[in-house]
Amino acid sequence: MEQRGGKERSQHRESQDQADEVRRTIEKLQTLKDLQPELFAFEDGLASKIASAGRMKFNQIRKFFGHVKNLESKIKGKKGSEKIDPEFKRELDLLIPELVYGVARDVVDEKFYRVMEVCIRQKIKTFEDFERFVEFLTAIIAYYKYKEKRG
Repeated sequence: MEQRGGKERSQHRESQDQADEVRRTIEKLQTLKDLQPELFAFEDGLASKIASAGRMKFNQIRKFFGHVKNLESKIKGKKGSEKIDPEFKRELDLLIPELVYGVARDVVDEKFYRVMEVCIRQKIKTFEDFERFVEFLTAIIAYYKYKEKRG
């Protein structure tokens, strides 16, 4: 029994380290459009690593994703390299308190929140950046669900 607990702690620490690696990788980018799909789309990529980082309620991630998709629907027809406007940025920034509330309720992992915070506050400057954010978040959700099903 003791061995199992130690193994679980070790796996949790490793996944937390991976989440920190994801955050550091994103912090090094100029903008989010620089996050190439080959860095996050595959099973050993950034999306899979953040999906393994902690325990979250899938419903909370899905709810957050729904709000992101609603924002995406508002930018149809905008040019990718066009800077996001202040109103859109305000709506985007309001996603942060939603995540903080989830962390406070222990339904959103803090490492996931920290990665999303870096993306939203520092790396989304154009509509193209936002589109890449949606792709990245979609991949995180896909891997989270995949890992949840596999146990």
